[in-house]
Amino acid sequence: MPRPHGGAIVRAADFGFSAANTDNAAALNRALAECRRIGAERLELAPGTYRCHGPDGVVLREMQDFTLDGRGALLVFYRKHPKDWDAAAGDAPVGDSSNLVLDRCRRVCVRDVRLDWDWSVDPLGFFGTCAGVHVDEERDDASYVDFDLPGNGRHPRWPEPVPVQTVQPMDEAGAGPRLDGGARCWFGQQPGHFGSKNEWLSPTRLRVWPCVAQPDRPERPQDAWRFSPAANRRDARRFEPGRTYVVSHRYYGCGGIYLTGGEHVTLRDVEIWSCPGTGVCLDGTLHHVRLERLRIAPPDPACLREAGTGGPERRCLSSTSDAIHVARSGGFLRLDGCELAFHNDDSLNVHDCTALATADGPRRLRFVCGDAAYLGARAGDEIELRQENFSRTGWTGRIAAIAADGALALDGDLPPQAGRWFLVADRAYATGRVHVKDCRIHDVPWGRSVVHAPDATIEGCTFERLANTPLRLQVCVTTNAWCEGVACTNVVVRGNVFRDCSALARVDGVSPVVYCGLRAPPGVRPAAASGVLGDILVESNRFERTGGVPLHADVPGAVLFRDNRGATGRDRRL
Repeated sequence: MPRPHGGAIVRAADFGFSAANTDNAAALNRALAECRRIGAERLELAPGTYRCHGPDGVVLREMQDFTLDGRGALLVFYRKHPKDWDAAAGDAPVGDSSNLVLDRCRRVCVRDVRLDWDWSVDPLGFFGTCAGVHVDEERDDASYVDFDLPGNGRHPRWPEPVPVQTVQPMDEAGAGPRLDGGARCWFGQQPGHFGSKNEWLSPTRLRVWPCVAQPDRPERPQDAWRFSPAANRRDARRFEPGRTYVVSHRYYGCGGIYLTGGEHVTLRDVEIWSCPGTGVCLDGTLHHVRLERLRIAPPDPACLREAGTGGPERRCLSSTSDAIHVARSGGFLRLDGCELAFHNDDSLNVHDCTALATADGPRRLRFVCGDAAYLGARAGDEIELRQENFSRTGWTGRIAAIAADGALALDGDLPPQAGRWFLVADRAYATGRVHVKDCRIHDVPWGRSVVHAPDATIEGCTFERLANTPLRLQVCVTTNAWCEGVACTNVVVRGNVFRDCSALARVDGVSPVVYCGLRAPPGVRPAAASGVLGDILVESNRFERTGGVPLHADVPGAVLFRDNRGATGRDRRL
């Protein structure tokens, strides 16, 4: 925690922080600049609702022994992303930093503050009731689905088309994800990709043509494979009249809180009601992070009414992609008493980025999947190489330069390559030593918690009403998307409750509640002595009304499953 040093206490109100101000992020940045100049000990906000409709987020940069005390303040953001879907309409682009950024801070605490997005101007999605389905067998790209908005409220973007990036099935009341199947559709997830064609039939009814591009709106070439006449008919058939769905306008985006660099950072009693993109992202060499009573979930309707933010009374989303994502770090992450719900992707994804590369000369690596930016690599970084089967080469070396074509120039000769590629890891990062304690993860349409890191403990947590594998302990390698983690060993899963989790997600032909293994292209198997997966203990957990099997492990190392209980009508030892 921040060390007391007798610094000043600064009040944000003295810098224009006011409920009457529309750009309170700018006011907070002015106050933070003064705090940094004089070495203040604390910046205090005040209770109330404060709009942050300017171009920038709130940035704490190179602060030390400092506390940002929100005192219950609610910051409501509305910022334009440089690749937003309506940029073609003439909206001014701005930077893409998150709503709250902590950059290279040391012993800094952010506490008692709430962050939200302004749904009255730019909703992130809506609960839609399927009002009808039309499948046209004669004409291509002519099949559609109609969605009714709840109540009589008009969508703020009516009558303009809105992005439809994902659609997820919910139960009839919209109180949680549908656990028995139903249409799940992805039409492109990046900023700057509009998604599927749509038009308003009335202020409360939207017609969507699944997998059909919207004329005169931006589409990403990488997502072209999602769009075809066959996919249009296939996805339209999957919808059921009368069922409730979450129609999402965003997936990735600016994000809620971004932590990068530095050490010993605490978020305590922080709530993220909603944000486009990831709720909390950790990146860089940042180490020793504690998230205590962090809540990423929609607010209670009474809180919304009290805050007076406008928009729908019931929110269908919190963060529109992952709740917490560790892209890279220096390790030492603790979650205490957190709540994660109604996000649109992984609840917790913990890893370092790796990459696949092949020898392109005696001292040169050419990437197969990923690049230097994805790896987080810079000239001077030390890298480690493993073979395709994860066996150690014993080789480490430094990056001499990143070539103009993206390849890595190295300071020493490469070892022999046994297989299609090397697995490349940057030793500047060391995500691991993760402790997740007494957290509640619930009501997520398709996300899961994924640990791609060593030395992790998950204990005393509740995983409830989840429509995917609740917990995955794995290493992931793909040739076209991402590579995450180099080892998942020395992991304890103890004293957790898994309740009402579905059997929809299948891995290796089965539907596990806890999965341990390697996700990789066909033919890739970790060598027995690789030390990549194993030494996993799953004990004293309770599995209540869960589909599939409690545990599926496909690892070369040891797995111990003991003293677990199941309740599927009667309590029994598993």
